[in-house]
Amino acid sequence: EKKRIPSDSSIRSVSLMFYSDQGNDYAPISDGEESEINIPPPPPPPIPTDDNEPDLIPKKDPKPCIFPHPLACFFNFIFKVASFITYLVLVFFSVSFVPLFVSSVMVLAFDFWTTKNVCGRLMVGLRWWNEVRPDGETKWIYESLEGQRNINQMESLFFWGGMILNIILWIIVGILRLILHTLDSWDEFIVIVVALVLNFINVYGFVICAREARKRIKTAATAAATDVAYKQAVQYYMQK
Repeated sequence: EKKRIPSDSSIRSVSLMFYSDQGNDYAPISDGEESEINIPPPPPPPIPTDDNEPDLIPKKDPKPCIFPHPLACFFNFIFKVASFITYLVLVFFSVSFVPLFVSSVMVLAFDFWTTKNVCGRLMVGLRWWNEVRPDGETKWIYESLEGQRNINQMESLFFWGGMILNIILWIIVGILRLILHTLDSWDEFIVIVVALVLNFINVYGFVICAREARKRIKTAATAAATDVAYKQAVQYYMQK
C-alpha cells in the first residue's frame, strides 16, 4: 500500500503558526484551513550618509592651507613690487617729472588703499580709518577681528614683513640716490618721500590698531575672570 505524502499546503495548515495582526500572540491554524505565509521582503539597505557610512577607507585630514587668502596676499605683494619697479624703470629711462610722479603715486595709492582696507582686514583681521566730525575734529577708528577668528601666522608674517621691507627698500633707494648724486632734480625725490609717508601711515595705523585690539581682549578677559571669581565666591557663601 502506497503511503500518501501530505501536500505542502496541508503541512502548512497543521504545523505553521501565523502572527496575529490584532495582537502579539501566536495562534495555530485550524486543520481545515489553508493559509499562506507572506514573508515580508528584507528592508532595503540604509542609504549611506556621513553618520552611518562605514569608514572602509581611512580619510586623510586636509592639509592646512599656508595662505587662506591667496588673492589678498597676491595683491598685497604685487602692488608693492609694482610701485617700486615703476619708479625705477621710469627713472632709468629718464622720464620727465610729471609722468614719473603721476604713474608712481597712482600705484602707491593703489597699494595704500588695498593694504589698508582689504589685505589688513583679511590677512591680520585689522582695519583702521578716520572720520571728520561736523565740528572739524578728526576721529581715528580701529577695527579688529582678533579673538573672533584665528589669524594665520604665515599670512600675518607676510603682511607685516611686506610693509616693513617695502619701507626699508624705499629708504635704501633714497640714500643711494643721495650718496651717488644720481638725482637729476630734487623733484624726483618727492616720489620717494610720498612712498615713505604712505607706507609709514599704514604701518602706524596697523600698529595702533593691533595695540588697541590687545587692550580690548585683555580687558574682556579680566572682566570675565572677575565675573567667574565673583560667582564662585557667592556660591561658596550661599552653601555655608
